[in-house]
Amino acid sequence: MEYDLDLFAEKYQLAWQSAINEKPQSGVGGFELEWNLLDSQFRPLLKVGAGLNQQSFVDYLRSECLPGWIRDYSQLEVFHWMVEWATRPYYHVRGAVYEARLMEASLWNALDKAGRKFGDHLYALHGNLLFATEIGHDSIPGSWHLAKRRYLERCVDLYGDSLATAGTHTNLSLPDALLAWDFMHLQPSERGDRHLDEYKSEFFITATRLMRAFAALFIATSASTPLQAQIVNGQPVVVLTDIDSVRNLTFPNPTTLDVPDLYRSYQDYLHLSYDLVRRGVRFGNNNWTPVRARSFAEPVERLIAVTSEQLDNLYARGLYSIGHSLPVEEMARQIEIQNLMARINLPMARVEVRTDDGGHPMEVDIANLALKQLLLMRFYADPEFARAFRYDREDIARARRNEEQAARFGLRAEIENPFTAKQMGMREFLRWTLAELRPLANILGLWEELTPLTEMASGAPNTAERLRMKVKPELGESEIVPLEILRTLAEERQTQVMHDVESIAATYTNLVGDASKIGEFLQHARDGAHLDPEAPVRFRPRLDVLVDVSYPDKTTEIVQLSQQLIRIPSVTACPEERLQEVHRAATFIFDYLRNQGLGVRYYAHYKYPALLIGFPGQMQAPVMLSGHFDVVEPDPDDSQFEPRIDGDYLLGRGAADM
Repeated sequence: MEYDLDLFAEKYQLAWQSAINEKPQSGVGGFELEWNLLDSQFRPLLKVGAGLNQQSFVDYLRSECLPGWIRDYSQLEVFHWMVEWATRPYYHVRGAVYEARLMEASLWNALDKAGRKFGDHLYALHGNLLFATEIGHDSIPGSWHLAKRRYLERCVDLYGDSLATAGTHTNLSLPDALLAWDFMHLQPSERGDRHLDEYKSEFFITATRLMRAFAALFIATSASTPLQAQIVNGQPVVVLTDIDSVRNLTFPNPTTLDVPDLYRSYQDYLHLSYDLVRRGVRFGNNNWTPVRARSFAEPVERLIAVTSEQLDNLYARGLYSIGHSLPVEEMARQIEIQNLMARINLPMARVEVRTDDGGHPMEVDIANLALKQLLLMRFYADPEFARAFRYDREDIARARRNEEQAARFGLRAEIENPFTAKQMGMREFLRWTLAELRPLANILGLWEELTPLTEMASGAPNTAERLRMKVKPELGESEIVPLEILRTLAEERQTQVMHDVESIAATYTNLVGDASKIGEFLQHARDGAHLDPEAPVRFRPRLDVLVDVSYPDKTTEIVQLSQQLIRIPSVTACPEERLQEVHRAATFIFDYLRNQGLGVRYYAHYKYPALLIGFPGQMQAPVMLSGHFDVVEPDPDDSQFEPRIDGDYLLGRGAADM
């Protein structure tokens, strides 16, 4: 079938807009973000407290330093000093990157709060640990439930400290409407007895296969971890290496899991996945290939949680005694196997790319996500593109060699073309890839987002090279990086994140369809900053770049403002008051009026917040008007907080319904 660029682009844009209108909380791209949490000596943070009150640092951080509204975006990782965050899906490339940056800023604020508590400056670092650390079962957070601990202990036994790396995972999908329209318009002979879920699974398995051909390229453009912990003369030091991605060379990618033909077809995926589970090779969330197909039905972590719930049920009924280790362990193993096998055949809905280092300028993150998203679209639209990569034994062996070269040398790497096996430079492969994607990127308005990659293709350095160029002159003949330089780098990153947040807060309204999600995040984050005057990131816009949203008339402006207020469920005067939302409403009004040039003071020291508002330079006016807002409980449910227009009426309830 011939690739019709214009037809696909028009169809994609229509499906994209339809998805925004019908499923505004959904999207086509997002991130899972990992960090190591370190003290002022760049040692991993282990536990806090003593005796019965002792707990993992990450448990303390999440329970005591993160506001409740954002806690669910984060979760535990393998060790006491690791944390993972997951963005919501976004339709715009910038939307996903913006929320990722806002989450990093929230983490910096939480670490600052914890640092004030313990009298130390704490840091968040992507990549590999910079301090040689002994790893054991006692390095795993105690709050993990039984079966998850059992799984993590097995991983630690197998892989040890190579698990202590923090990377960025990218999740990629397509608008549901596009897949549904194309499926329903297949010829009956093409559709056969398949249903839509099977059609989607077949595509995402194919897309995972083809994405693997580009994994080495993703490693090269996102490499940012040239620093490595070593022991020199018996002392722990940090060394500046010639390796671009120490993280990618460190994290385990065993050949026993990275099997040929796994993603060759949907049937191959099912057959080989069942076999890996039955043989005990895949025993949890350890299918650590550089790319993998994923479902939206349940997070993979849920596999092990189900095991724990089922075991707890058995124990509660007295059917097995915890004191009898053999039956319990055998039951746990059998339940894990059954849960894993049951979830292999879930409908696939996305491709996860697990190659990227973090710590980039925001424009590089945007470019790297745009590249992956465009590749996914091209895989779908063009039945010939990249199909020479079959995922057979030769392809996987070649891909693994390319990925190692990319981790070691980044954009300077010499690789084997994944489709022809001929030798070529990584920058040459990047130029070819960009040229293949440029027509589609131009039509969809994404070509400018790829600018950092076009510059890399022409010789510009990646983040690892930039870091090496920055640090090396300060070291002289030595390779050892002093602690002061590490602190400077971390503090420069924090400053960069603060500037990024200011820019996001000033410009996010341009993201049609995604702006409400970013705006909601900013409202919550600003409210938290109001309650903690010492928080370093304030989540405010830089006034010099603030985008002034224009409206066709005053009615449209008032309606849109009212819709935003309706969406804030600031319920009061009842047993189930939503005080967090009340503060969010106050913060929203504060920011809106402040950005309009009015004088505003915010008082948040009591149960309910209060605002004093005045004309510019007239805060001590001779006359004051006083009022208050109440929002009664919704009846029957929170759907009343979703505004709808019915003729000349705007219906809904929210921050100003009384």
